[in-house]
Amino acid sequence: MNPRSIEKDFSIAFYSGAIMVNSDGARIFNESLSYKLLGDKELEQKDGKSWLIFDEKMRKHASSTNNWDKELWKPIEEGKKDLDWVFQGDTV
Repeated sequence: MNPRSIEKDFSIAFYSGAIMVNSDGARIFNESLSYKLLGDKELEQKDGKSWLIFDEKMRKHASSTNNWDKELWKPIEEGKKDLDWVFQGDTV
């Protein structure tokens, strides 16, 4: 999620295979749970923060199947690399 604009900028990439981890790197739930249960589990984490882990293929799939991800990842599609809420690497 983009922490500056959670009103519309959030990802449902976990339904495309991404996993959600807490700040310690521990997987925090089964990503096939309902939105309500996912949100509750995320808010239980330290500082209410969690992280989505996924690859480029999952990001592109999520962006092609729903408007939320399409909007969220638009800056990456435009070639921007200096987003302070996205961490990228060559491998996981």
